[in-house]
Amino acid sequence: MSKKVWNVKKSLIVKILLLIIVIYFFMTPLGALRLSIACNGYPLKAMVYPIGKRERSLEEEENEKVYVLYNPPVEKDTEGTLTNWSVKKYLIFYLATYRGDA
Repeated sequence: MSKKVWNVKKSLIVKILLLIIVIYFFMTPLGALRLSIACNGYPLKAMVYPIGKRERSLEEEENEKVYVLYNPPVEKDTEGTLTNWSVKKYLIFYLATYRGDA
C-alpha cells in the first residue's frame, strides 16, 4: 500500500470520527447535556456523572426535557450545586442549559 493511499484512509477515518462526535453532542439529548456541562468548566466530570431524567414538571415545555445530575459539580463562585439541567430540541439539534434548583 502506498503512502498516499494510507494518508487518504487516515484522513477519512478522522473525518468519520469527527462526524460521529458532532452527531453525538448536538443530535442526542445526553450528548448536548454533557457538552454543556463541559463548556461550563467541568470537562472531565461531564463524561462520568450519572444522569437521570426528572419526572415531567409543570414548568417543562413541550420540546424540553429536564435532567438531574447525581453528585453534581459545585460552582466555584456561588458554591451552589449544578443539579438540574434543561435540554431543548430545536429542529434536529439539542441544546442544554443549566436550569437552577427548581
